[in-house]
Amino acid sequence: MAKEIIEPYRSRAVVWREMFLFPTDVALEFLKDCEQKDIRILGCDVFDMPVGDTIRSRFDDGLDVSTKEYWDYSVVELCSLVRDHILSKKDKLFEFTLS
Repeated sequence: MAKEIIEPYRSRAVVWREMFLFPTDVALEFLKDCEQKDIRILGCDVFDMPVGDTIRSRFDDGLDVSTKEYWDYSVVELCSLVRDHILSKKDKLFEFTLS
């Protein structure tokens, strides 16, 4: 299922080492799609924009919403949390983990 929902975004994503990294506007659109299709987000990793052929992971900036603390959250609530997290980051790329 994850591949099916991510594939339509390929042309607007940065594809790096088999990962789809979304700029902010695409990431927000993707979240809206997940919300409408009731797809649960488990986390969001953050990366710097590419410099040459290098992309640096911002490991400490990621958001993990797969833990027990979030089990009772609805898809809408999870998407809202992730959306706020994305909006708090400037000029970054985002990768999602889906259920």
